[in-house]
Amino acid sequence: NKVQYINTSYYLICKYKSVDELKSQLKEKLKTSENKTIVKDYMKEEIMELWDAYDTNLNKIKYKTLVRGEAIPDGMYHLVCEVIVKHTDGTYLLMQRDKNKHYGEYWEATAGGSALQGELPIDCAIRELREETGICETNLVELGRVVQHNNHSIYVDYIVITDWDKYNITLQQGETQDYKWVDKDTLKNMKSNELVTRRMQLFIEELR
Repeated sequence: NKVQYINTSYYLICKYKSVDELKSQLKEKLKTSENKTIVKDYMKEEIMELWDAYDTNLNKIKYKTLVRGEAIPDGMYHLVCEVIVKHTDGTYLLMQRDKNKHYGEYWEATAGGSALQGELPIDCAIRELREETGICETNLVELGRVVQHNNHSIYVDYIVITDWDKYNITLQQGETQDYKWVDKDTLKNMKSNELVTRRMQLFIEELR
Protein backbone atom coordinates (compact mmCIF):
# COMPACT_ATOMS: atom_id res chain seq x y z
CA ASN A 1 0.00 0.00 0.00
CA LYS A 2 1.14 3.51 -0.77
CA VAL A 3 1.83 6.10 1.85
CA GLN A 4 -0.71 8.88 1.79
CA TYR A 5 -0.53 12.35 3.35
CA ILE A 6 -3.49 13.63 5.34
CA ASN A 7 -3.67 17.20 6.60
CA THR A 8 -4.12 16.21 10.23
CA SER A 9 -0.34 15.97 10.12
CA TYR A 10 0.40 12.28 10.06
CA TYR A 11 1.74 10.11 7.29
CA LEU A 12 -0.18 6.82 7.40
CA ILE A 13 0.14 3.56 5.61
CA CYS A 14 -3.42 2.95 4.47
CA LYS A 15 -3.84 -0.60 5.75
CA TYR A 16 -3.27 0.44 9.36
CA LYS A 17 -6.14 1.67 11.50
CA SER A 18 -4.13 4.17 13.50
CA VAL A 19 -0.76 5.82 13.94
CA ASP A 20 -0.11 3.67 17.02
CA GLU A 21 -0.66 0.51 14.97
CA LEU A 22 1.68 1.83 12.28
CA LYS A 23 4.37 2.61 14.86
CA SER A 24 3.99 -0.83 16.40
CA GLN A 25 4.39 -2.54 13.06
CA LEU A 26 7.45 -0.49 12.18
CA LYS A 27 9.09 -1.26 15.52
CA GLU A 28 8.56 -4.97 14.88
CA LYS A 29 10.06 -4.57 11.43
CA LEU A 30 13.05 -2.81 13.01
CA LYS A 31 13.65 -5.82 15.29
CA THR A 32 13.75 -8.30 12.41
CA SER A 33 15.20 -6.26 9.56
CA GLU A 34 18.83 -6.78 8.60
CA ASN A 35 19.09 -3.22 7.34
CA LYS A 36 18.06 -1.27 10.44
CA THR A 37 19.28 2.07 9.07
CA ILE A 38 16.77 1.94 6.23
CA VAL A 39 13.93 1.08 8.61
CA LYS A 40 14.89 3.89 11.01
CA ASP A 41 15.00 6.39 8.15
CA TYR A 42 11.62 5.12 6.97
CA MET A 43 10.17 5.56 10.45
CA LYS A 44 11.56 9.08 10.69
CA GLU A 45 10.10 10.07 7.31
CA GLU A 46 6.71 8.44 7.60
CA ILE A 47 5.82 9.23 11.22
CA MET A 48 6.25 12.98 11.49
CA GLU A 49 3.92 14.98 13.69
CA LEU A 50 3.27 18.50 12.44
CA TRP A 51 1.77 21.37 14.42
CA ASP A 52 0.39 24.79 13.59
CA ALA A 53 2.24 27.76 15.09
CA TYR A 54 0.35 30.30 17.19
CA ASP A 55 0.97 33.62 18.90
CA THR A 56 0.10 34.16 22.57
CA ASN A 57 -3.50 35.05 21.69
CA LEU A 58 -3.99 31.71 19.89
CA ASN A 59 -3.91 33.35 16.49
CA LYS A 60 -2.48 30.98 13.92
CA ILE A 61 0.76 32.19 12.32
CA LYS A 62 0.45 31.82 8.57
CA TYR A 63 2.90 29.79 6.51
CA LYS A 64 4.64 28.40 9.60
CA THR A 65 4.73 24.71 10.51
CA LEU A 66 6.20 23.25 13.68
CA VAL A 67 7.56 19.72 13.95
CA ARG A 68 7.44 17.66 17.14
CA GLY A 69 10.93 17.26 18.54
CA GLU A 70 12.30 20.40 16.91
CA ALA A 71 12.91 23.66 18.77
CA ILE A 72 10.02 26.13 18.68
CA PRO A 73 11.16 29.66 17.75
CA ASP A 74 10.71 32.48 20.25
CA GLY A 75 7.33 34.15 19.94
CA MET A 76 5.67 30.99 18.67
CA TYR A 77 3.61 28.41 20.54
CA HIS A 78 1.98 25.08 19.87
CA LEU A 79 -1.51 24.12 20.98
CA VAL A 80 -2.20 21.51 23.66
CA CYS A 81 -5.75 20.46 24.58
CA GLU A 82 -6.77 18.71 27.78
CA VAL A 83 -10.07 17.23 28.94
CA ILE A 84 -11.26 16.69 32.51
CA VAL A 85 -13.70 13.77 32.65
CA LYS A 86 -16.44 13.93 35.26
CA HIS A 87 -18.96 11.12 35.58
CA THR A 88 -22.62 11.84 36.20
CA ASP A 89 -22.19 10.17 39.61
CA GLY A 90 -19.79 12.98 40.60
CA THR A 91 -16.47 11.13 40.34
CA TYR A 92 -13.49 12.18 38.21
CA LEU A 93 -11.35 10.02 35.94
CA LEU A 94 -7.61 9.84 36.62
CA MET A 95 -5.18 8.24 34.16
CA GLN A 96 -1.79 6.95 35.31
CA ARG A 97 1.12 7.77 33.04
CA ASP A 98 3.20 4.90 31.65
CA LYS A 99 6.20 4.17 33.88
CA ASN A 100 8.62 4.92 31.02
CA LYS A 101 7.29 8.44 30.36
CA HIS A 102 8.42 11.68 31.99
CA TYR A 103 6.60 11.81 35.34
CA GLY A 104 6.05 8.07 34.96
CA GLU A 105 3.39 6.54 37.22
CA TYR A 106 2.07 9.96 38.22
CA TRP A 107 -1.66 10.52 37.82
CA GLU A 108 -3.29 12.95 35.43
CA ALA A 109 -6.72 14.49 35.84
CA THR A 110 -7.00 14.95 32.10
CA ALA A 111 -6.75 13.25 28.75
CA GLY A 112 -4.92 15.41 26.27
CA GLY A 113 -2.10 16.17 23.93
CA SER A 114 -0.84 18.36 21.12
CA ALA A 115 -3.14 19.54 18.36
CA LEU A 116 -2.22 18.24 14.93
CA GLN A 117 -1.79 20.61 12.01
CA GLY A 118 -5.18 21.84 10.85
CA GLU A 119 -7.05 20.80 14.01
CA LEU A 120 -9.28 23.15 15.95
CA PRO A 121 -8.93 23.04 19.74
CA ILE A 122 -12.26 21.27 20.22
CA ASP A 123 -11.43 18.67 17.57
CA CYS A 124 -8.08 17.99 19.22
CA ALA A 125 -9.73 17.58 22.61
CA ILE A 126 -12.35 15.14 21.28
CA ARG A 127 -9.69 13.07 19.51
CA GLU A 128 -7.34 12.94 22.49
CA LEU A 129 -10.22 11.96 24.79
CA ARG A 130 -11.12 9.07 22.48
CA GLU A 131 -7.52 7.93 21.92
CA GLU A 132 -6.43 8.04 25.56
CA THR A 133 -9.58 6.77 27.31
CA GLY A 134 -11.87 5.27 24.68
CA ILE A 135 -14.59 7.73 25.69
CA CYS A 136 -16.50 9.08 22.69
CA GLU A 137 -18.09 12.39 23.68
CA THR A 138 -18.47 15.67 21.83
CA ASN A 139 -20.27 17.83 24.39
CA LEU A 140 -17.14 19.40 25.87
CA VAL A 141 -17.17 22.75 27.67
CA GLU A 142 -14.09 24.99 27.65
CA LEU A 143 -12.85 25.95 31.12
CA GLY A 144 -9.91 28.19 30.36
CA ARG A 145 -6.59 28.79 28.64
CA VAL A 146 -3.05 28.97 29.97
CA VAL A 147 0.10 30.16 28.17
CA GLN A 148 3.34 28.56 29.29
CA HIS A 149 6.24 30.53 27.86
CA ASN A 150 8.97 28.16 29.05
CA ASN A 151 7.80 25.30 26.84
CA HIS A 152 6.14 27.40 24.11
CA SER A 153 2.72 25.89 24.77
CA ILE A 154 -0.85 27.16 24.96
CA TYR A 155 -3.17 24.89 26.94
CA VAL A 156 -6.89 24.92 26.20
CA ASP A 157 -8.72 22.99 28.89
CA TYR A 158 -12.17 21.40 28.73
CA ILE A 159 -14.51 19.39 30.91
CA VAL A 160 -16.97 16.71 29.84
CA ILE A 161 -19.70 15.26 32.02
CA THR A 162 -20.54 11.75 30.90
CA ASP A 163 -22.47 8.61 31.81
CA TRP A 164 -19.88 6.45 30.02
CA ASP A 165 -19.40 2.93 31.42
CA LYS A 166 -16.80 3.48 34.15
CA TYR A 167 -15.27 0.05 33.55
CA ASN A 168 -14.92 0.53 29.80
CA ILE A 169 -11.84 2.76 29.77
CA THR A 170 -9.11 2.16 27.20
CA LEU A 171 -5.41 2.37 28.10
CA GLN A 172 -3.09 3.71 25.38
CA GLN A 173 0.07 1.67 24.94
CA GLY A 174 3.16 3.65 25.89
CA GLU A 175 1.04 6.48 27.31
CA THR A 176 -1.09 5.15 30.18
CA GLN A 177 -0.95 2.06 32.38
CA ASP A 178 -3.91 2.35 34.75
CA TYR A 179 -6.96 4.42 35.60
CA LYS A 180 -9.23 5.10 38.54
CA TRP A 181 -12.30 7.15 39.43
CA VAL A 182 -12.05 9.37 42.49
CA ASP A 183 -14.42 11.66 44.35
CA LYS A 184 -13.91 15.41 44.46
CA ASP A 185 -12.32 15.40 47.93
CA THR A 186 -9.70 12.84 46.89
CA LEU A 187 -8.81 14.85 43.80
CA LYS A 188 -8.74 18.11 45.73
CA ASN A 189 -6.28 16.70 48.27
CA MET A 190 -3.87 15.02 45.86
CA LYS A 191 -0.32 16.31 46.26
CA SER A 192 2.28 17.44 43.74
CA ASN A 193 4.12 14.13 44.05
CA GLU A 194 0.99 12.26 42.97
CA LEU A 195 -0.49 14.49 40.29
CA VAL A 196 1.46 15.69 37.24
CA THR A 197 -0.05 19.15 37.40
CA ARG A 198 -2.37 20.74 39.92
CA ARG A 199 -3.53 23.32 37.38
CA MET A 200 -6.64 21.26 36.65
CA GLN A 201 -7.66 21.40 40.29
CA LEU A 202 -7.88 25.18 39.91
CA PHE A 203 -10.13 24.90 36.86
CA ILE A 204 -12.74 22.73 38.60
CA GLU A 205 -14.99 25.10 40.51
CA GLU A 206 -16.04 22.64 43.24
CA LEU A 207 -12.38 21.94 44.07
CA ARG A 208 -11.39 25.54 44.76
